Amino acid sequence: MPPHNRRPGIFAGLDASFRRGIRWSMAGTAGSAVFQLLQMVVFARLAAPAEAGDYALAAAMVGFLTPLAEAGVSQAIVYVREIKPAQLTALIWVNWAIGAVIFVLLYVAAPIIASWYSRPAVAGLLVLMSTSC
Repeated sequence: MPPHNRRPGIFAGLDASFRRGIRWSMAGTAGSAVFQLLQMVVFARLAAPAEAGDYALAAAMVGFLTPLAEAGVSQAIVYVREIKPAQLTALIWVNWAIGAVIFVLLYVAAPIIASWYSRPAVAGLLVLMSTSC
């Protein structure tokens, strides 16, 4: 096999930087997964099965909507080579507005969703958990 053609200059430290970034990203994801698992184990131990089911239902709905709230804003910030403070401020406000719209939609829909599943406690959980969007 022919040797890889390595470009000097601006790409010189890219491989190491990329690998370091991947390691940090994997460590963060793994840490978050472990924390969530421990949180669920403690919650399942302390809560009754019906309460755990209510929490799981609300967490699934909010978990589905959370990526919509992020809407690729952080990826856009990383992608752009140079970002002006005004652009960064605009992206922050857009991200906040999307989260606020999702919160209001869940706030309005929570009682309807709770009555659909005949689980009144789900309404309060949805409203509380939607504050993280």
